[in-house]
Amino acid sequence: MHQLIYKSTLQPEIGWQEIVGIAEHARKKNNDLQMTGMLVMHRGEVLQVLEGECKPLSALFLKIANDPRHKDVQLLHFNTITERHFGNWKMKEIEIERLPDSLQDMLKTLMPYANNHRRLPKDPGQAEGLLMLIAAATSER
Repeated sequence: MHQLIYKSTLQPEIGWQEIVGIAEHARKKNNDLQMTGMLVMHRGEVLQVLEGECKPLSALFLKIANDPRHKDVQLLHFNTITERHFGNWKMKEIEIERLPDSLQDMLKTLMPYANNHRRLPKDPGQAEGLLMLIAAATSER
């Protein structure tokens, strides 16, 4: 079992409704591939964690990296894991701006400030921490 985390910037025309559609499609495919994960969107950036077997996970990442809807795809983390950390979801999608203000305030400590606003982290530890915090806070949703 492996876990992969990447960050990318979406093309400007990609909005939240398209992300919801992509996640719905991913849930169907991920079920067949026994893959789980979560996608977080913030101001046109995406941070996604995927968990599954090495070969299908690597193939999916290559597909994402070559998807014209993404630019600046950065692989932050690819490690062997003994158990899934995001196993509750075939694909969960979260837009940070739609989270409660109190949770957004907590997340700010893991989000660097650049170009006059908070950004999704590219540090692997901060990225994993942010994803785990969001997963824990939204597990009942």
